[in-house]
Parts: sequence; C-alpha cells; structure tokens
Amino acid sequence: MANKKPIAAPAPPPVSRIQRILGYVIASVIGMAIFSIAALLIGAAAHQNTSIGVWQVVNFIPLLALPFGLLLVIVLLGITFVRRSRAAKDAGK
Repeated sequence: MANKKPIAAPAPPPVSRIQRILGYVIASVIGMAIFSIAALLIGAAAHQNTSIGVWQVVNFIPLLALPFGLLLVIVLLGITFVRRSRAAKDAGK
C-alpha cells in the first residue's frame, strides 16, 4: 500500500478586530452584572437597606446588563456564522 498523507484541515479564518472587541465587551458587561449581583447578595446578608442610595444603581445594573450581554452574544454569533459561511464558500471554489 502506498503511504497516505494526512489531509490537512483548512485553517479557520482569523478572528477580526470587531469580534475580539465584542468578546471583551460581552465579558465586561456580564462580569459587571455578576459583580453587582454578588454585591446585592453581600449587602442583603449584612442587613443593608438596598432600596436607598447607591444600592438603587446596583439593583438596576443586572436588569440592563444581562439582556444587553445576551443581545451582544447573539450579534457575535451572527457575525461569526456569516464569516465562516463566506470562508466555506470561498474554500469550495
């Protein structure tokens, strides 16, 4: 039998700058929401009144950050799928 050379898989397209920036924004937005939830839990455990002062902002952060982070994840997935489908079409030619 002849020696068979392994077929190299095509290299994935490089990550674009917008994908990298979206990834960091997603991580920071969701991280901020998680830290604010942790702060709320710590404040409640310490018997703080979380309905006055700065606690109102801390209460409001997860309400905005989590849906916004999910929306950004969907956008990032869409960008990634489009790039990969274009790369697959170009590789098939």
